[in-house]
Amino acid sequence: MRLSNQLLDLGQTLRTAAETGRRLAADKGLGWHATLPESGPWVWGDRTRLSQVALNLISNAIKFTTDGEVSLAVEVGAGSVTVSVRDTGLGIPPEEQGSIFDDFRRSERSVTRGYSGLGLGLAICRRLIELHGGTIGVQSTGQEGAGSTFYFTLPLVEPPAVQESIAAPAAGSEGGVLVLTRSPDTSER
Repeated sequence: MRLSNQLLDLGQTLRTAAETGRRLAADKGLGWHATLPESGPWVWGDRTRLSQVALNLISNAIKFTTDGEVSLAVEVGAGSVTVSVRDTGLGIPPEEQGSIFDDFRRSERSVTRGYSGLGLGLAICRRLIELHGGTIGVQSTGQEGAGSTFYFTLPLVEPPAVQESIAAPAAGSEGGVLVLTRSPDTSER
């Protein structure tokens, strides 16, 4: 997989996934909460791929939750940012948590309940996050209704330098306007 990395405002990058999550949760009658910063944090990454990972985690959370709510949160730590998706759904038994991100692996609980899927979504998410220098994981007691929290971390980078804007003349100072025009008697065009 190739990434098109650039300096990204992660909060802005996740807004579309958050809006999609809100609609999907509403369609299923679930509560939805998103906690995204107005600006930042900044990461070096591929906007499309990071949105894809967040949307996959959100979609899975909604898919495996019949009652309650799903939430998306961004938390900044020392040198890294954590994006987490929490639900009140099925939960992942502890003995399955180590392999849930492997290719073609699905929770036995989801298989026996007839949930569809190939077991590739989380494996792809893991690859994408690792390509970004991050980690991905899950926290769950395995209790049904207690749900799961899927999360990924990414290294932080310095935000872009703020460019100074051209200041307006101070009150009382003389300002001027320069207008450039062509002389009407010039034959050049």
